[in-house]
Amino acid sequence: MIPTLQLFPYEPSKERVPTAVAEQLVNESVTEFGKFVARGGQVLFGTDVGYMTDYDPTREYELMAKAGLTPMQILASLTTTPAAVA
Repeated sequence: MIPTLQLFPYEPSKERVPTAVAEQLVNESVTEFGKFVARGGQVLFGTDVGYMTDYDPTREYELMAKAGLTPMQILASLTTTPAAVA
């Protein structure tokens, strides 16, 4: 899975979704992603650079950590996991 979790807050803000609704969407998405990872799901880091105007991946890392990924799992999603799939 390439989660691109950063899209979950980005899209609602573009559409002016109420903050509470947008936060709930983000939290539920992060929770489901965390369940996927906890069950052994494979994660490949990716962004939607070019679609979004924010090119900084920091928020993506934060959301991955919020989902329960360790720093080593996040690093693997950027390096060894994609290399093993290629």
